[in-house]
Amino acid sequence: MITKNLYKEVLINPINKDVDELYIVSGFASATFCRRNLEDLLNLNNKFKLNLIIGMSTSRNDHFHFINLSKNYPNSIKAYYYTGKPSVHSKVYSWTKNNNPLI
Repeated sequence: MITKNLYKEVLINPINKDVDELYIVSGFASATFCRRNLEDLLNLNNKFKLNLIIGMSTSRNDHFHFINLSKNYPNSIKAYYYTGKPSVHSKVYSWTKNNNPLI
C-alpha cells in the first residue's frame, strides 16, 4: 500500500511508465487541484489526457472553473458529473496506454 508521497506516486510518477491517459472517479474534486495535476502531467507529456468523473452531486462548487479548464485544455481534459443514485464517493484511478489499462 502506498502511504507516502501519494501525489507523486499515484498521480505523477506513472507517466514515466509510458502511459498516456489517466481516468479518475472521485466523490469530490477541486478545479485547483485538477489544474495542478493536469499541468504537472502535461509538462512531462504534452499529449497526455485526463478524464475525471465527480460522483457527489453536492460537489459542484468549482463548476465554472472546470468549464474553464475544459476550454483552456480542450484536448487534454474531460470532466463529468455523475448524477445517478446513489452518489459515488469512491476514489479510483486507472492509467492507460492506447486505451489499455496498465495501472
